[in-house]
Amino acid sequence: MKKYILVILTTIFINQIFAIGGFGLYGDYDLMSHNGSNNSFDAGLLQLNADPFDNAYGGGFYLYIDALPFIDVEVNAEIAGNTTTTTFSLNEIQNFSTDLLPWARSSMYVTARKKIFGLSIPFLAKAKLYAGAGMNSHSVTPEYTIDLLTDAFDTDDITDIFNLMDGNVSSITTLANHVTENMNKINGFHVQTGVQAKLLMFDMFLNARYTLAKDVIPGKSGFPSVWLGVGYGI
Repeated sequence: MKKYILVILTTIFINQIFAIGGFGLYGDYDLMSHNGSNNSFDAGLLQLNADPFDNAYGGGFYLYIDALPFIDVEVNAEIAGNTTTTTFSLNEIQNFSTDLLPWARSSMYVTARKKIFGLSIPFLAKAKLYAGAGMNSHSVTPEYTIDLLTDAFDTDDITDIFNLMDGNVSSITTLANHVTENMNKINGFHVQTGVQAKLLMFDMFLNARYTLAKDVIPGKSGFPSVWLGVGYGI
């Protein structure tokens, strides 16, 4: 038993002295408002209306390095999204609704951050407040347009598209898959502040971030988000 305790204490000591970074998982919450969309195709023959919705939810993976002399570097890969009720109307008489077509984004963030204030209990726990900024890139659900619909089903006949999708989950899936293959690519900048707490070898992060990237949210220049993560320091 003493041997195991010695191994654990030695591991903790080495981790505290030679810590170089860490990794973990987190949950993300985007504070945003999507205005939905209203599209009319073929002189009003087919109308597509997506309801507005608020906020998006997701998660991701983080990796950070704190062995550099003046700054820490953090890399995040995450996804977030929400569903919206989408109504298809043919000749304003026939219609059906589905909530299987989401708005979604997949994103990569690279952040340089600097400690502002820190506290520690030697070999046991430490915490710090930091701020930073960096670059980001996103793949975002495109707007549903006539070209997107006709390309997904390989036909120019709007009536055929409506009939294919009316109550047919597999056709909705076909459209969703086509949307996934035609995501919009957007790059941006972000600022971030947060708190990192470390107990022995385990990390916990709470971050607030503002993403400046035009049209990730249609018609908006950016959006705020918060994320909470747990992981392992090495």
